[in-house]
Amino acid sequence: MAEPSNRTHKFNNEMSLDRLSSEVLATIISKLDVSSICAVTLTSKTFHISTQDIFHFLPNFHLLEIAAPIDRLRRLLVPNASLRSLKLDCRRLNESSIDCILQPGLVELTLRNCYKFSGKLLSEVGARCKHLRSLYVSSVADNRGHIHDVCDLEELLRGTCPNV
Repeated sequence: MAEPSNRTHKFNNEMSLDRLSSEVLATIISKLDVSSICAVTLTSKTFHISTQDIFHFLPNFHLLEIAAPIDRLRRLLVPNASLRSLKLDCRRLNESSIDCILQPGLVELTLRNCYKFSGKLLSEVGARCKHLRSLYVSSVADNRGHIHDVCDLEELLRGTCPNV
């Protein structure tokens, strides 16, 4: 019988992902940004299993590189008591997305390209995100088909700044 080559022997002695504990993998994965987590999920069954629950405790969900459709965001933006910062490109979202994206623990919210949103977005932010300290919303006023009422801005301020 032939001796295994050095290369085969070396491969058998190397650490396999399957040998790492789920806690170690979760710790490693939690250091990645959202785009990288989504990419690594597709690389192996081990990573897929390790990332299934990671979105339940990420403090930051930043996905500005792509405009994800709402069906994908619903799978990723699960209820998360640890979520403090949310940054999204909203080009493919609309008013029906509000329930998914606004979570009560948010302190920082960045929503870019909100063409399909009305001023209702602002009043909903005020009603749902009581701890918000930083808000950036772009392009809400760019959509001429939606009505923008000063009352929506008042609701935002009343909700996030109760002493105003």
